[in-house]
Amino acid sequence: MRHAATARDDSSPALRNALAALAALSGLVVLPLLAASAAAVPLETGRLYPGGTVLEVAEAGLSFSVPDGYKALLPAGSEVVVMTADDRSYVLAMADAASLDEARAFLSAPLPLGGGVVLQPSGDVRLDGAHLAAGYTVSGSASADRATVRAREVGGGIVAAVFAVAASDALAQTQRVADAVLASVERRAVASVGGDGGASSGSSGSTGSSGSSSDAWQPYLQGMHLVRFYTGSGYQEEQHLYLCSDGTFHKSFESGGHTSYGEGWSSGATQNRGAGRWHATGVGDHGTLFLQHPDGSSSQIVLEYRDEKVFLDGKRWLRDGENPVCN
Repeated sequence: MRHAATARDDSSPALRNALAALAALSGLVVLPLLAASAAAVPLETGRLYPGGTVLEVAEAGLSFSVPDGYKALLPAGSEVVVMTADDRSYVLAMADAASLDEARAFLSAPLPLGGGVVLQPSGDVRLDGAHLAAGYTVSGSASADRATVRAREVGGGIVAAVFAVAASDALAQTQRVADAVLASVERRAVASVGGDGGASSGSSGSTGSSGSSSDAWQPYLQGMHLVRFYTGSGYQEEQHLYLCSDGTFHKSFESGGHTSYGEGWSSGATQNRGAGRWHATGVGDHGTLFLQHPDGSSSQIVLEYRDEKVFLDGKRWLRDGENPVCN
């Protein structure tokens, strides 16, 4: 189901790349946030939603509403929802299974958003009632120089965090909006595994929940776009795997670094691309992915579905709701 007022992604490449990089950070790995209502609309990658739209992602088991006057976007390759009213101040929403101690550790570190934009902690993460709270300075951004975050447990072992990122004179108002978003986050009943509600409507039909004893990996992966990000010590790596329904696959790999926070990318980024044929075996939480490469060589990858996440050889890969390469 698509909301009548949605539109194609017209956000800046820098913003999309920043959110994709943030989604890769270890610790509080993000999941989309949503909104509880009888008229809820499934959140789709790469579409803009106007203020007042009620969004949901059944498999995440969370809900929220887009604030009035704001627009919301889930960028491709990211699991962070970004909201803005003026394209200068932003509210970033994220959540995942974590304890407050784990969330505190994540929020205490510098957060590189990509493109040279970094949130640098300006003090300790503090406990404010039932919430964690912290402040940041922003480097590398032309429109924002301050940021704040508040995080809380929302039940079921899930911690939700909402950032306000803005210029100093707009931060208080942006923080009030971020607080309202965090207050609206609620747990929802998780869709039954393998049921119709388990798939995001922005997918190509194979990005829903897996892991049921009746779910086979081959049909689950058909048409899927998997992406993995790694960021650390000034280095960023990005891998994409496109598993086409006709049995072919395409992959890409990009890596690069920046000399220091806020000083831009170095010139050493690389790209590698490959294609071949694939098939998967296994039913339930474990399986095997077989890749036949163009040069005749082959490889096997261990598949695992755990905590509503997909792992390849023990590393988490994100399921992108759009596959621009193939069906």
